[in-house]
Amino acid sequence: AYAGDAARQRGLQFGAELEALQDDVRRLQAGFYSQVALWEEGSITREQMLEAHGAHLAELAEAAGRYGGLDPPGIFGGSVELLRLSTLAQLESDRHYVEWLRTGDAAARARSDASLQESLEYELLGLAEFQAAKSGARTHEGGQFSPPRAGLAEAVERAARAMEERCGPAGSAGRQECLDGAREWRAGHLP
Repeated sequence: AYAGDAARQRGLQFGAELEALQDDVRRLQAGFYSQVALWEEGSITREQMLEAHGAHLAELAEAAGRYGGLDPPGIFGGSVELLRLSTLAQLESDRHYVEWLRTGDAAARARSDASLQESLEYELLGLAEFQAAKSGARTHEGGQFSPPRAGLAEAVERAARAMEERCGPAGSAGRQECLDGAREWRAGHLP
């Protein structure tokens, strides 16, 4: 009985820590998009927004690192890894977005959009994995977790095509550089 109670307590503590971490990530992202909206409506300058985004990137990187400090019960390891990958992809997206703001480089904006899509896909997989473990549908097989590859190649292809579509019409300035960036991103993210 004691072992069961201890395991239950550990599970509850893990759940509370994961929920707090996910809340922090959501809060950071809401702040990021709030600053973008203020800039788009002209309430703050580009420089003010870039300054705020520097702090945002540091805080989001810190939050991503906190996933390593979690001690999930075995069956939840996969969901934690997927949520960590989601946060890292979000961080990459935000970095590219800031690069686009600084330079106006359309390829950076396309990379931001593609990384955001990747982040959302990892998050959905992580949440599904978490719910499956929580409901008992997923059991721990004792092996080391690796992110699911099913559908990942297709997701990378979709994201890369979306990046290419945003590169502008044939003959436009920067199109080839943008296309090359999309191809490089695809090569670096295919499993």
